[in-house]
Amino acid sequence: MVARRNIGELLARCRLEPDTKDVFVEGDLDKALIERFLKSRNLPSTGVFKVETIEVPSDILLPHERGSHRGRLCALARTLEHELGDSAPVRCIIDQDFDFLLGSLTTVRSELLLTTDRSTIEMYFFDPPLLQEILSGFFRNAQLDASQMLSEIADALISTSNIFATNQSLQLGCSPIPLSRCSN
Repeated sequence: MVARRNIGELLARCRLEPDTKDVFVEGDLDKALIERFLKSRNLPSTGVFKVETIEVPSDILLPHERGSHRGRLCALARTLEHELGDSAPVRCIIDQDFDFLLGSLTTVRSELLLTTDRSTIEMYFFDPPLLQEILSGFFRNAQLDASQMLSEIADALISTSNIFATNQSLQLGCSPIPLSRCSN
């Protein structure tokens, strides 16, 4: 179980330690990638935390924000900006999801809320040179070609993305099928 701070504690920390900088993200991969990025920019003192480390009360969530890390981050950014202004030493980062395609259906505008440039943070791996570097590092003896690999999975990813976008735009509420049910 993750120990959670409440928003009041975070507000107090921001007011008492204005030089402390924090970033809140959706999940483990987001946290790891943002930490790596900050370290590469010589900003290792910025704290990166998953949103589940903050207790976001349900009464500050808008109806469409309930039940998701993204929604909790939107509510957190909105609350912090209301209390501290747009220069607060905190940023929340969410995936762009389908905002680029469907318009901003779920995102509340806030200077403290940043979105990825791509639909998900995982899409940054959809870059042949970066993926080649990762593959070469993990599979040193294998002859893997990142460009070929990406071209082979592109159609499946596009189809899957279209299914998720349709589910969201029509508000169908369908849950994804677990990968374990998709194997032979």
